[in-house]
Amino acid sequence: MKIIAAVLLSLVLAAAVRAQTMTESTNVAPTKIETLEAQTNAIIVRGIGTASTLSAGPGMLTFQLKESLNADTGAKMHGLMLDYAMANFHRRMVIDYDELAPLLKAMDYIQTVNHDVTQLPNFEVQFRTRSGFQVIGIGNQRQTAVQMYMKFGGDERILVNSTQMAQLRVMIAQCQVALDALREAK
Repeated sequence: MKIIAAVLLSLVLAAAVRAQTMTESTNVAPTKIETLEAQTNAIIVRGIGTASTLSAGPGMLTFQLKESLNADTGAKMHGLMLDYAMANFHRRMVIDYDELAPLLKAMDYIQTVNHDVTQLPNFEVQFRTRSGFQVIGIGNQRQTAVQMYMKFGGDERILVNSTQMAQLRVMIAQCQVALDALREAK
C-alpha cells in the first residue's frame, strides 16, 4: 500500500512540476517593448504620453504613445498602448511600432472587404498583434454590411460600427506619425 501511495505521490509531483514549467514558459512578454521593459539588472526608463481618446463600442479607448529605454545599453523601443474601459471591463494592450503599418493595412482591408473575397457564404477576416489586440470583419450573405469588431486577447469581441472603425484607423495612423517624429528627434 505504501508503494502505491509513493508512486501516486511521485506522479502528482511530476505533473505539478510540468505544469509549473509550462506556465513559466507561456508567461513570456509578448511584445518587443514589453520584453525590453522586463529586463532585470538594468535601468529601464518608460515614457508614456496620452495621444487621444475615442468612443468605441460601448466603451472608451485611450491611445498612449510609449517609449522605453534601457539606460545601460541605449536600446530604445517605441509603441502604442491601447487602454479600453467600459462598465466592469478594462484592458490594456501594447502594440510595437513595427506592427502599426501592418495593422493599418489590415484595417483598410477589413473596411473594404466584401462577399467577393470567397465563394463560400460566410467569411471572417482578422488581424492580430503580438499582444493579442485584434481587428475583425465578419461577413454573412444574409447581411449586406460586414460586421466589424475589435478584440482584446481572449475577451469577447466588441462590435464597432464603420464610423468607429474609420476613426480607430485615423487615430492609430496619427499615433504612428507622432511616433515617427519621436523616433527622428533622438
